[in-house]
Amino acid sequence: MTPSKLRVGVVVTSTEHGGAEAHIARIWTSSVVAARARAHLLGSLPQWSSTELPATDLGTGAKWSYRRAVSSVASMPLVVRRSRATIREVDRTEHFDAFYAHFKREQVLYTSSLASIAPTIWMEHGHFPGGRLRRPLAAAYRRVAERTAAIVCLSASVKAELEGILGSGAPEPIVIENAIEPGWTTPASEVERDDARRSLGIPTDAEMVVAVVARLIPRKRVELAIAAAALLPSCWVVVCGDGPLAESLRAQAAGNPRVVFTGFRTDPRPVYAASDVLLLASWEEGFGHVLLEGASAGLPAVVVADGGLSASVAGWGAVADAPTGGAVAEALVHAATLPSGAARRWADAHDPDSWGRAHLAVLERAVSG
Repeated sequence: MTPSKLRVGVVVTSTEHGGAEAHIARIWTSSVVAARARAHLLGSLPQWSSTELPATDLGTGAKWSYRRAVSSVASMPLVVRRSRATIREVDRTEHFDAFYAHFKREQVLYTSSLASIAPTIWMEHGHFPGGRLRRPLAAAYRRVAERTAAIVCLSASVKAELEGILGSGAPEPIVIENAIEPGWTTPASEVERDDARRSLGIPTDAEMVVAVVARLIPRKRVELAIAAAALLPSCWVVVCGDGPLAESLRAQAAGNPRVVFTGFRTDPRPVYAASDVLLLASWEEGFGHVLLEGASAGLPAVVVADGGLSASVAGWGAVADAPTGGAVAEALVHAATLPSGAARRWADAHDPDSWGRAHLAVLERAVSG
């Protein structure tokens, strides 16, 4: 007799079209996970409609930024009471076997209530924010973490940070890095590269083309790519993404025709095909799915030392030792000399079946107690 599927409430709210959001949705359409579990979104997520799985909006509001967190605290008690009531109502029909909570707002506000219904798992996508919010958030997080059944981190750097915050009553964090489909893309042929460059207005004989695929927000530090391009006369930079900093970044790049802005693209593969190197200059980045995308296209990656991703690119990328245009430029020049095969092998090691099995194992252990 085939066992019934585990019913999982996925608690997350975001309006962003980011890598973390796409990753959350992909877990539940993984063939390995979907064969054993059925998810119901409690919140909202732009990518969730593609899963064809049920969803119930909790009315929590947009994902917190630091500014939004401070301004929203006063309204949270009423919102949380309503959301908790909605979760209990959905549970009367779904009879959840477990919950999976993403992002620190949902984790801190809902875990105590969720854990009284079913085992609750956290997924940590990134690092804690700095500034005035860090200490009170870490204290609240530490208290509530003791109610969790498991904590999954996207990278070793995220795990290391959590281990310095969590108390002895919390479960030990485990690392499950993202995955990518083996056929999502492959290194471009010379013809494909030339076609992609022409489509972006880049000379086919450009010496170095750098891909920056990111939301245009402060923590992505896209300005470092523009500063590096100004120091490298033979370097072109393709900025693929949109966000609140779009206008100021375009102003910074004004007068440099070697910086190309494409806006947001649902399919960035032509950008990777046109490029020689990927730059991810973020700080507070948990993993960065674009690293996998670029590596699958055979692009060596450059990250910045303070971003927590140095270990991820070991052996196939380069690390800028400081968040400056000069340091990034130096790392880009070095990365451009690296062979594409190492990047591709790193991407191939992140296969979706192994990834799905790892997530399913966490879920089944949490449910079995």
